[in-house]
Amino acid sequence: MKMQESWNTQPRFRNAVVTIRGMATARCASSVASALGLVPGVGHVEVFLEQGQATVSFDPRKADPYQFCVAVRAVGFKSEVIEEPMAA
Repeated sequence: MKMQESWNTQPRFRNAVVTIRGMATARCASSVASALGLVPGVGHVEVFLEQGQATVSFDPRKADPYQFCVAVRAVGFKSEVIEEPMAA
């Protein structure tokens, strides 16, 4: 029974894919990754420079994907959330 209780208290992370326009260098990608990582509730960020995208794993109880666009805009890039697949 304790194992079941423990399972239910674990946060259910979701993934969001964010398009980012204007990234040209690894430094740009690093800035975007840092900005996204500062959003409360974000657990993991992976930025794909050549695809112009980032995948963000987040706790939906603490973060809203709209916040990701705000964070990316704060470091000088335009973005939008293009999909939010359910985490496995």
